[in-house]
Amino acid sequence: MIAEERDVRLEYNTVVFVSFENQFAPAGGLAAVMKMLPPAVSKYRKTILITPLFQNIEKTRNALDCGQIASTGLKAKVLYRGTYHPIEVFEAKLSRDENRYSILLVKANSFFLAGENPYIDTWRENALFNDAYFLCKSVPVVLELVKSTFPPPYVVHLQDWETALTVETMHYSLPNKCVLTLHNSYDYRLLNDPENRTVLQHTIPNMQGISTVSDQFSQELTSDVLQTDIFAPMLQDQLNLMHPVGINNGNFVELAFPADLTSTNEILSVKRRSREAFNETLQSRGDLAPLWGNKLNLLDGGDVPIFLLFGRDDPKQKGFDVAAASIYKLFKRKGTSVGYFIFAPIPGVNGLDGLAYLGDLCKEFGNNIMVFPFRLSAGYLELQRASSYVIMPSYYEPFGAANEGYANGVPVIARATGGLLQQVRPVNIGDLPEKTSSLVKKYHQGNLDRPTGFLYREHPNTETASNWEHLFGTDFKARRTIQEPVDRMNPVFWSMVVQLEAVLEKAVAYYKDDKDGYCRMIVNGIDLFKDFSWDKAARKYFDLLYKLPIS
Repeated sequence: MIAEERDVRLEYNTVVFVSFENQFAPAGGLAAVMKMLPPAVSKYRKTILITPLFQNIEKTRNALDCGQIASTGLKAKVLYRGTYHPIEVFEAKLSRDENRYSILLVKANSFFLAGENPYIDTWRENALFNDAYFLCKSVPVVLELVKSTFPPPYVVHLQDWETALTVETMHYSLPNKCVLTLHNSYDYRLLNDPENRTVLQHTIPNMQGISTVSDQFSQELTSDVLQTDIFAPMLQDQLNLMHPVGINNGNFVELAFPADLTSTNEILSVKRRSREAFNETLQSRGDLAPLWGNKLNLLDGGDVPIFLLFGRDDPKQKGFDVAAASIYKLFKRKGTSVGYFIFAPIPGVNGLDGLAYLGDLCKEFGNNIMVFPFRLSAGYLELQRASSYVIMPSYYEPFGAANEGYANGVPVIARATGGLLQQVRPVNIGDLPEKTSSLVKKYHQGNLDRPTGFLYREHPNTETASNWEHLFGTDFKARRTIQEPVDRMNPVFWSMVVQLEAVLEKAVAYYKDDKDGYCRMIVNGIDLFKDFSWDKAARKYFDLLYKLPIS
């Protein structure tokens, strides 16, 4: 590691991203960030992404078969636990200048053998830790091979705990400084560590900077009880000594809704045509049907709102169960004329069993709910644009995907947490708890008269460590009925449910009774979408994390 005082004398020539996920082996948001951020950084410094080649994952195999990934011919050996393991460096073929930016993938016959999810390999003991640590050991070896094209000194930009041990494997012969971005607060116990530390406990003190992917999540890591007492209590000493800076992600999708439309009639016409287009696709294709709920004719119910929920199912983050319970209560109290609800979750580690409660919900309300628990491709863009609201009921959200709603002309309903708090200007700020309302004013000062959706937050008295611990003690693996998502006595869960139910009712009324106000939210959302960019993120990384001038 190069000492901090030497930074002023070094001209850092190359930024080296190290990531366990990549666009050929994605599992979550990290792969999407790695597809967007390194190219943006490469505008200002030569840039490399070093990442595993997961040769058994279908998307990687397809890229190999079509030549999108090819061997560089560079080979070496990596010493790991007393044995030298041969590696071969592959490169992804890019359309941009490859002398400026390159994706290098490390192939090793004894590592990176997962077959579907890069984080899951049930065949090898401690496979995830060993894969991650082997990648960290490989980084300096790969850099030695390519240093004539991508010269040191290096800023080595590590992503999450899986790459953090690179901070101790980098060679002194390769001048560098290591910085770390946390996309979540996940961690892992160091194997055979006499002090029983985690990877991040061990490595954070050696970093020369830490960041997270939003301003608000950087604060929550050391202030929100869910993080401080449940997910990251072991990191509080380290994070308080080196507090992470928040740098907001850019947008992951392009603007797809016509940005020049401002009149209510024009906007509603686009959304009506989109509803008709999705409905036609749904009705005409025999291979497109919900797994749970009936194939609905979305034109039969008149002008009622469509609520959409999407994303990969993570039962300890995404809060689809909160939404399901809220919808159940809303239908029971107000009847099914309030609207349609469409779930498009990608099953997570628990598969369909982890989403079975949505099937139970559809037994009673199958004429108003459809669940597509798979990657919905046909008609999905039309569905997004046709939707009246997107619901994001996350327990926590480092950044979030509210901007994907705005890109398609859809206002967002979200729990006020992490990056979602920064991405949603609520029309209902007066309903929020005082602390949440203060944060909204902090992030949206001067723009609160231009709302983009609704926020909700549970009652502050329910946000206790014991309540959160109770909630995450739930068996999330196989919840068969709508009554099962959590213990009926859990205060924090049911407070979220009650608050979301109230917001859904208000959103229905707003859509039906104030079409001008509803369409202004769409216009405002598009404007807010434009505030986020990867170039802005790249510049902030140079300024706040790398502490280097733009060149």
